[in-house]
Amino acid sequence: HCFCLCEPRICSPAHCRSFAAYKNTPSNDLQNDIAIGLTSTKNPETAEKILANIKDSNIIRPQDASRWFVYLIRTRESRQIAWNWLKENWAWVEDTFGEDKSYDDFIRYAATALLTPNELNDFRQFFEPMMSVPALTRTIKLGITEISARAELIERDKEAVIFSL
Repeated sequence: HCFCLCEPRICSPAHCRSFAAYKNTPSNDLQNDIAIGLTSTKNPETAEKILANIKDSNIIRPQDASRWFVYLIRTRESRQIAWNWLKENWAWVEDTFGEDKSYDDFIRYAATALLTPNELNDFRQFFEPMMSVPALTRTIKLGITEISARAELIERDKEAVIFSL
């Protein structure tokens, strides 16, 4: 029995066994290794299924959800998929973590991964309306600063890096 929400054509038996091992092991180290392994996928459909599983507390514990998210958003192949998922599932984040000290984790983690001017604009467009939420204000401001600096650095050094290659 596969514990994940995957369809067999998308999720290999190895993925299903990995989710089952994640769910059933008492070892935090093994859970972390499994999360790192699964989220290193280059397959967009697998990334989407992992993100769907984040919301299922029978598979991924809520306290581990942000870890799975950050592992996905920090990969080139899954960054846009994870960013879109966060925007589409923000209500779930609010419902699940709104009263928790980790409420702003998803914002902070998104800000560590987004790096283009377009991603900065999208981040601002999505999160600036939430600046009036005291628990999020500082993290949103820091996120804007961080993404802005990264985008400027990439633009400034792009030609030199390309030339060096």
